[in-house]
Amino acid sequence: MSEGGLAALGVKPVLLLGQIVNFTILFLILKKLVYGPLIKALKNKQEKEAKRKALQEKIEKEWANLETEIKNKKAGARREAQKVIKQAKVEAEKEKEIILEKAKKEAAETLERAKREAMQQKQKSRKETEKQAIKLATALTEKLIDEFLGEKEQKTLIFQATKSLKKIRV
Repeated sequence: MSEGGLAALGVKPVLLLGQIVNFTILFLILKKLVYGPLIKALKNKQEKEAKRKALQEKIEKEWANLETEIKNKKAGARREAQKVIKQAKVEAEKEKEIILEKAKKEAAETLERAKREAMQQKQKSRKETEKQAIKLATALTEKLIDEFLGEKEQKTLIFQATKSLKKIRV
């Protein structure tokens, strides 16, 4: 009956079986020669695409890490530079203070030396003035003694003065 049903449709079972065998052989040949390499090529392409994506992600992560590292290094260098500048300012201020102290000390020494020299000059001038005053007083006294006192009185006066001087010296 099954033959009658297929034969009624115009299908011959031997031909159908032959076509099934042909289709199976063709399917196996195509699977072996076309589908297998095609599927393998597609799998390779998918694997390459996955590797490319993974590599791209890795590169992007490394790039982000490098950018972060560069930013950190820049910030560190900036902080270090600020530290160095601050230290240089502190050292410059210390050097300034040392120079000012030294200048003050030198100015004080110069002033002290000038005061000593002025005092010495004043004492020298005073001594010179005293000498001139003594000479002038002596000359004036001699002149007055010569004009107002006689020779005898002059000798008595000189004797008394010499006696007074001997007492002073001893």
